[in-house]
Amino acid sequence: AAAVAAMAAGMLLGSVPVDLGALAAGDQGAWTIFVDLRLPRVLLAAVVGAALAVSGAALQPTLRNPLASPEIIGVSGGAAISAVLALAFLPPG
Repeated sequence: AAAVAAMAAGMLLGSVPVDLGALAAGDQGAWTIFVDLRLPRVLLAAVVGAALAVSGAALQPTLRNPLASPEIIGVSGGAAISAVLALAFLPPG
């Protein structure tokens, strides 16, 4: 419930608040802000959070350590290096 509330707040609140009434009325500016700017950002944040939760939950039984996390064993650092190398050397697209 808290995650859904945070996602709703992320979609509606910002430097330009989006009114649900304006969305329902078909206001093009509000629709552009809501769908093109905020929706992808909120969905990506939810996917990244879920991926981190799954990786932590998978590492704990695998390593038989209840304190194991991706940061402790270096998985997060390796992923960061891979992301930087991909941004640096792969063509945009």
